[in-house]
Amino acid sequence: MTRNTDILLCTDMDRTIMPNGDQDESPAARRILHLLVDRPELRLAYVSGRDKRLILDAVAQYELPLPDYAVGDVGTTIYEVRDGNWELWTAWFEEIGKDWRGLRPEDLAAMLHDLRALSLQEPEKQSRFKLSYYTDARVDRHALVDAVYRLLSRRGLRCRIIWSVDEQRDLGLVDVLPQRASKRHAIDYLVKREGYAKS
Repeated sequence: MTRNTDILLCTDMDRTIMPNGDQDESPAARRILHLLVDRPELRLAYVSGRDKRLILDAVAQYELPLPDYAVGDVGTTIYEVRDGNWELWTAWFEEIGKDWRGLRPEDLAAMLHDLRALSLQEPEKQSRFKLSYYTDARVDRHALVDAVYRLLSRRGLRCRIIWSVDEQRDLGLVDVLPQRASKRHAIDYLVKREGYAKS
């Protein structure tokens, strides 16, 4: 592949270029982003825990530029955006899917059924390689994460557990991903596949 001479700008969305919850918006973030994207050599990638629908909602609500790429679902999906069409990179699924040995989120959910501290999030918040739960924000998160790791590793699965908090709803959030899936790994994969030079 010919080395890509464009500049790839990867940015988070929430609390970076737009507000989230009670956090104030950075006063110049969106204006600066638009100025950067106006440069012909710049390619934009949003990197977010949001799914495609929520990324598009944010683009519309905050009048953000459409990206050239989007890493979504906490690094488990990668999209290339051309002329408004979002192409899902299924090759990324093949890369990260090895860690789950062909199993689907519902198979992992069955293995975690007895962990009463976990409550499955709504179906629209699940994806092919992201199993998402609610829990009490004050739960012993280290003990809970360790319990999830133990149950899944016994079945030979390699997983990454992401803990976060929804401050507005006072809920703990637990995402179970393939071990290879993360925002950083997705960016590295995108950079390599598209031939961007690392600086």
